[in-house]
Amino acid sequence: VMLGWLRHHQQSHAKRIAQLGRRVFGLNASLAKSQATEQTITSLHSWLRSVQAPTTLAELDVPLTDIPRISENTQGLARIWRLADSTPQQVATILHLCR
Repeated sequence: VMLGWLRHHQQSHAKRIAQLGRRVFGLNASLAKSQATEQTITSLHSWLRSVQAPTTLAELDVPLTDIPRISENTQGLARIWRLADSTPQQVATILHLCR
């Protein structure tokens, strides 16, 4: 889900995602933010694959038809964690990026 979240927030959190890439993956600080965010996501994906972690919902046998139910189910935790901007629609969008 982290890769989908990063893709969803690639524009709005570009500075922080680029910072993650520099600190964790040693990306060059001179890269443009858009380039750094893309390389961060690619680097994380590569690392997850290298440790044999699933990177898609399909690898976890989660059918796309379950996304609406999963999205609705996240709302209880969103309230507890005070994630007011985490709507079922936003979660569904992120999960669709995890295909």
